[in-house]
Amino acid sequence: GESVCARAGGAMSDVRKGYISQCAVNILGVELPPANGSVWSATATALRAQVEDAREVSRFLEDPTCFVLQIAAVQQGGQFALSVTNGSEVVAGSEGAALFTKCSAEPIADSNVHKCVLVSHVQGS
Repeated sequence: GESVCARAGGAMSDVRKGYISQCAVNILGVELPPANGSVWSATATALRAQVEDAREVSRFLEDPTCFVLQIAAVQQGGQFALSVTNGSEVVAGSEGAALFTKCSAEPIADSNVHKCVLVSHVQGS
C-alpha cells in the first residue's frame, strides 16, 4: 500500500518539516471524517502549518541529542487539536499520536529524512 507519508507535495520551504507534517496529518486521520462526531480545530492545511512552525519539530530536526518527536491528537472542548512534544510518553487524554524516532545520530537532511526517521502510530491513553 501507499506510505502514510506519501503525497507531501507543494512548494515547501523545508522538505523535512513537510514530510513530518504530512505523516502526522495522515496517521491522525485529519483529512478523514472524524470519529465520535468530533471535529478538528482547524483544517488539515492549518494543522500542517502548526506542525511545521512548532519549535519541537525544529529541535527534533536540528538537535543531535533530541531523538523523539510526538504529535498527538488531543480533545479540547469537543474538538481535536494537536499537541507537539519531544517526549515519548503518551500524552494524557490523547486519541492517538504520530511518533517520530531518529534511527541514527546523522544530521537529518531533505535527502535522507525518509530513511533517518522511523514513523509509528501510538494508540491513545
